[in-house]
Amino acid sequence: MDLIRLVADAPPAPGTGAEGALRSAILEAALLDLPASVPTAAAEKLQRWRDDLLAKMAGEPVGVSLDGLDPLWRSTLSWAGVPFARKGTLRWPLDLRCDPHCDRPHIEDGVLIMPNHDALAECSALGIKPVRTWIHRRFGVRLQAAAGLRLYIWPAHALVISHLDIPVAGFLYGPDTGTRMGLTIHPGSCQVVSW
Repeated sequence: MDLIRLVADAPPAPGTGAEGALRSAILEAALLDLPASVPTAAAEKLQRWRDDLLAKMAGEPVGVSLDGLDPLWRSTLSWAGVPFARKGTLRWPLDLRCDPHCDRPHIEDGVLIMPNHDALAECSALGIKPVRTWIHRRFGVRLQAAAGLRLYIWPAHALVISHLDIPVAGFLYGPDTGTRMGLTIHPGSCQVVSW
């Protein structure tokens, strides 16, 4: 628990995007070795949620490696639904990279090419479709839903956490061709999909 710093701040209101962000932070402390600041009043409940969740997940998470990735890019890519993993097999800038001269994301020879992080963050869910197509080609699943959902993938499960302040519906496609599962996620909440 060295990566979790308890703070005296009030916990976020239930049913808000900030609650989802806190879920992601405490999960990423365990999955990605990223430090997290957690309000003392919420820590025990969140740690119990995380531990119960991880007990049900078999195998190592899959995703993009954090090696060489700027924290601002990690945040923006997470917002777009890019999964990360401690032992990620895809790397920045070999498998995905920024080209400040492009105006929208696209795939070129299997590599995800993106505009700068500010321009990417301004894209709609339709605008980030090439990012999600790349995720599908590399990891077998993809989101069709609003940006602002965090995606975590294990060999037989996916977890989607909402950082949005509005309810979101959509789909998670894959891993089998023609397969899709419905998503209905309330603000700050999450949904596990199994296959």
